[in-house]
Parts: sequence; structure tokens; C-alpha cells
Amino acid sequence: SNEVAYRTSVLSCSDDTEEERLSAITVEIASISDVTALQNPISPQARARDFILHTDPLILCSNSPNILQRYSMAVFYYSTGGPAWTYCSADSSKICTETQGKRYLSNSHECEWYGSTCDENDVMTEIRFEQNNLQ
Repeated sequence: SNEVAYRTSVLSCSDDTEEERLSAITVEIASISDVTALQNPISPQARARDFILHTDPLILCSNSPNILQRYSMAVFYYSTGGPAWTYCSADSSKICTETQGKRYLSNSHECEWYGSTCDENDVMTEIRFEQNNLQ
């Protein structure tokens, strides 16, 4: 649908090269995260940054309007034991029905991830989890 295409694309990417993309996104993330946490490779912040930079199927540009929101949702995932969640973990062996929403860290917009509510501008307004084995 047009809505999904709109959500997952940017009119024009400001990054000319992959190196520029990685550098610019790293600067964006550092503006909202603790530097010490980012230096620890197993911290939720570093794991979320690495997801955004290297494994996110959306491959966002540094000027994507949802880059910091998506990063924040990945921090939430890693800081609450996301791989062990009962529902809609990134792990495809875990239950995630169409009515629950989309899996975390998937190619769906983070507003479609399980438990997420966004406004008409795709800005996260609520995360609602009940009994999902948060750690």
C-alpha cells in the first residue's frame, strides 16, 4: 500500500556514501545516548545502534524522520530482554499473530511493532505491554 511505502522511505537520502550514513547516524544517536553506554558493546544502547547501522532491514538514512524513534524502540527491546519475550520478539520461533502487530526489529515501521501506538504523524505515543516476560 502507499502508506507502507511512504512510511519506509525518505524523499531523498542526505547520505552520499555508506560511510557518511554510518557516521551521521552515529552522531545522531550519540546526541541522545550516554557515551559510556555506547562504548560498551553489550549495552542495550550499543546493540540498538548496531541494529540501526548494520542489520535493520529498512537501512534508514541519517535524515529519516524516525531514525531516533526506531533506535529508541530497539533500546527498549534490548533493555527489557526482548529475545526472551513471549510475544513478537525478533526471534521468529516466538508467537506473533497479525492482531498483535509486527515483530520487533523487523522490516515493519516501528509504529506497527507489537504494543506500539503512534499518532497520525507516526510519532510514538504509547507502548503497552501486558505479560510479555519483560526482564
